[in-house]
Amino acid sequence: RQMCIRDRFTAVALISSVVFLSCSDKPNSEATESPSYSIDVNISNTSMDSAFLFVLESDGWNLVDSVNGDSGVFHFEGAVNGANYMAIGNRKRSYSIRLLADNSDISITADFQKPGEETIVGSASHSEYLATKDSMALFDIRMEELIKQYDEAETSNDTAKMSEIQADY
Repeated sequence: RQMCIRDRFTAVALISSVVFLSCSDKPNSEATESPSYSIDVNISNTSMDSAFLFVLESDGWNLVDSVNGDSGVFHFEGAVNGANYMAIGNRKRSYSIRLLADNSDISITADFQKPGEETIVGSASHSEYLATKDSMALFDIRMEELIKQYDEAETSNDTAKMSEIQADY
């Protein structure tokens, strides 16, 4: 019976120590840091010396930040709440790189001569978007085929073929 009381005392003492230590005033550096993004951009074949970061909001594209750089090399830092649709490019957005940005380290490699072929690494939201977009491509291809077939059937007034396509869809 004494052993049982001693074991209980030891357990209570251990739990109390853990609770006491976890409630100490010593700040935890990870807990005090706010989530943020860091976007490194490297655009080849350009002499751009400044870049602008825009975010798409309900009222349109809004300027978030602008930075100076050197021949297409730029760095942005900040924080977002969740995933945000952003564009990085020149002031008028005639050249822009669009991405879903979240609070992470993001690296973008692009060629000014090949818009839309940039590589974006580090944003989980952007990666998920691309995966979803790729999975929808097969559906889009099939839908385009059906629309083309339906248009041809409609042009030739082939109501049986039109009904067949509608039944398949």
